[in-house]
Amino acid sequence: MLRCMKKLLLGFFLLFTTNSIFGQQTNTYTDSEKLFYEGKALYAQKKFAASTICFENYLKTADKKESETVQESEYYLAANAYELRKDIAIFKLKNYLHDYPYTPFYNQLCFMLGTA
Repeated sequence: MLRCMKKLLLGFFLLFTTNSIFGQQTNTYTDSEKLFYEGKALYAQKKFAASTICFENYLKTADKKESETVQESEYYLAANAYELRKDIAIFKLKNYLHDYPYTPFYNQLCFMLGTA
């Protein structure tokens, strides 16, 4: 009985420790993905010029098959141009809406176009 109880406790201990080992995992990104997420972080910090550089470098190295991140990068480039009050901002915003009419950023883009 005591031996069975020890095995049962040992089994529960191993079950819970192995479960917690695999509980926390960090994402590992490729170099181009790092540029994408760094650009998003810089945009959130309102560092628009630095964010633009990250997204431009990301698009140079990105695999065009990753259309979701490429599409999002192009949105952030247009939004950065708007925030930096560049002359090309309106063109970039309209071009983005033309290329991606069903974008989840539609409302933000319309607001930017309306206030530009």
